[in-house]
Amino acid sequence: MAEARPSLLWRAYQVLAMFMGLGSLALICLIWLPFALVLYPVLPKTAGKRLGRYMIRLGFRIYTAFLETFCACRFDLRILREVGQSGPVILVANHPSLLDAVLIISRVPNVACIMKGALMDNLLFGSAARLARYIRNTEPAAMILGARQELEEEAVVLIFPEGSRTSDFPLDTCHPT
Repeated sequence: MAEARPSLLWRAYQVLAMFMGLGSLALICLIWLPFALVLYPVLPKTAGKRLGRYMIRLGFRIYTAFLETFCACRFDLRILREVGQSGPVILVANHPSLLDAVLIISRVPNVACIMKGALMDNLLFGSAARLARYIRNTEPAAMILGARQELEEEAVVLIFPEGSRTSDFPLDTCHPT
């Protein structure tokens, strides 16, 4: 029996929802960008880190609410509320989509994300990530020391060991860093 094809109207909505979803994330990042750029060199490290992480979390919460409201997305993220409640944690996740980091960071407070160096230098994400004092994955020793420092400060260290989005589900080969 052949599967019913979605209606033209539904397919048009899917395309519109995709553009609205990606556009809203870009808009949220662009709104915070000038503030993160200006605040990074001026705020003390601890204050910048706290504010940066809070604003990223808030922005991602707004983004997920937008996706649920306008883009027919449904997320059950209740389990994430428990992460980090009893002390520092290393949270290791695979990376099957563009949303997994967003979903985790939107619900887990005080996340120190280990990020690709290219993303840390990205115009859209870099300033906010640097203000939040996220950790670059380009230098393994610095990455390990940075993660250790974050754990000592009771943070949740988020790492995607595959180094990029998962293409061979459920898990790709892990990169050296």
